Amino acid sequence: MIKEDNKITIVIPCFNSGRTIEDTLKSIECQTYSNNEVIIVNDGSNDEYTISKLRDIRKNYHVIDQKNKGLSAARNKGISLAKNGLILPLDADDCLEPNFISESVNLYQKYQNKVFVFSEIKCFGDIEGVLNKKFNFFDQLFFNQLPYCILFSKFAWEEVGGYDEKMREGYEDWDFNLRLANKGYIGVSTQKPLFNYRVSNSGMLKNISTKKHAELWDYIQKKNQDIYSLKALMRIYRESLNSPKNFKIYNLITYFFIFKVTPKKFFNFLFKRLLVFSSSSKLKK
Repeated sequence: MIKEDNKITIVIPCFNSGRTIEDTLKSIECQTYSNNEVIIVNDGSNDEYTISKLRDIRKNYHVIDQKNKGLSAARNKGISLAKNGLILPLDADDCLEPNFISESVNLYQKYQNKVFVFSEIKCFGDIEGVLNKKFNFFDQLFFNQLPYCILFSKFAWEEVGGYDEKMREGYEDWDFNLRLANKGYIGVSTQKPLFNYRVSNSGMLKNISTKKHAELWDYIQKKNQDIYSLKALMRIYRESLNSPKNFKIYNLITYFFIFKVTPKKFFNFLFKRLLVFSSSSKLKK
């Protein structure tokens, strides 16, 4: 029997995603865990096909309209209206395996309270393969190792202050996940590739976020100075020693030092080269 406080609200921001949102919704309809509320936030779509598609979707789904304010604002709007205790953000071009929610909820119930749940990522589209993701708070300070699609409580969202609506160029999930970790929330993995992430060469991650990596990471550091001070870094490192590790500490320290002394434009170039190497080496076919 499903507990009342373990019902799920899935929040789907949609900006001109009419050609992909149907697949997203089908993946929700196929879930083995059926006790789900779905809120679609139309973030000022101006594409006629999307507008028409959302008009049809309204018959079966709760669709909220707002002016274009960005991904963070759309997620915050949907979550603020959620009736259920657990939240799952899902973009309108991605999909879930049928057992994503059931396995995530089972894992959440096992740990309860200060956790959020994620899965490995099955990439499709311009890149195909599986990315194995691990939660390590210290590693997370330097590289975003977690997917945006995580299961967390609405209380956790309220506790950290939601997504940063100033971050309209990406990495809003990185910032959000760091603030969860700083509040003591621990990421636990299903250890299965249950989240299907569409990789597009024309998407925001490759076209905007990666090209402005240094500027965005600098913003995150300045905003979260309480976890990027030397004292905090040492504390978080000690507390993360028993967590699964993604990187060697000397690699992270070297990377951080280079960031501090290198002009942002040049660091963006280095990061882009590093990202290609890192992604190709970790992707499992």
